[in-house]
Amino acid sequence: MKKLQVLQDSTHIYNLEELIDYAEKYNIPKLIENKKLVERNYKLMQLSNVDISESIKTIVKEKINEKIPRLAKYKIQVMILEDKLFTAIKNSTV
Repeated sequence: MKKLQVLQDSTHIYNLEELIDYAEKYNIPKLIENKKLVERNYKLMQLSNVDISESIKTIVKEKINEKIPRLAKYKIQVMILEDKLFTAIKNSTV
């Protein structure tokens, strides 16, 4: 990511081809070597052309607009005890 400073400094949204061209132009070997992985991850994570049904989109929108439930500390502590995570989580009783 350090070598891809252009992504952090720019307001331009780069597509996959531009990113690969940039990597080749400025010789970023990790990105070039992992081109297939980057392509797969890009396809999985891109949001411009989402491959989900309308019903799922509606469910997601409803979830986004739902009221955020209040955090109940005691419920979290009960779940920690039920899952026997009290030794894995430092200060789980605080």
